[in-house]
Amino acid sequence: DYSDRLTLLADVTHTKWSNIQETRILRKSDGSSLQSVPLQWHDSYRYSMGLRYKQDKHWTWRAGIAFDQAPVRDSYRTARVPSEDTIWLTFGSRFTVSPDLHLDVTYAQIWVEDASLNEPFDSGAGFITGTLRGEYEADLDVVGLQLQWDL
Repeated sequence: DYSDRLTLLADVTHTKWSNIQETRILRKSDGSSLQSVPLQWHDSYRYSMGLRYKQDKHWTWRAGIAFDQAPVRDSYRTARVPSEDTIWLTFGSRFTVSPDLHLDVTYAQIWVEDASLNEPFDSGAGFITGTLRGEYEADLDVVGLQLQWDL
């Protein structure tokens, strides 16, 4: 806590995505492999910082920013997981109605780095082959509303 009203927050999170190297599609009847999709994900980090300000006994305000690395390498990006690095900007507030009743409202703007896709495809049977090419663009707006009632 920076003061009795202001709290500074920071976090670094390491995720071991490298444990996920492939996705296998198995036949239900005998468990044999129908298709294996190489993922080759790598470990990533998420860096974030923010602040919480307690205005009075009723209102608390929050703001933060985060950078989240994608685990997907460009050469292994698929249409199933078109992941790319993101930047998060968040704002929120809590209204304390009583010691047992709180209302939280949050807004997040998420910017996703543009990503390209160049994914070869083979059905496994050899009769459908090709390459899926494309570009991904994404920006997200997320609004959250929560009522907390401690019984």
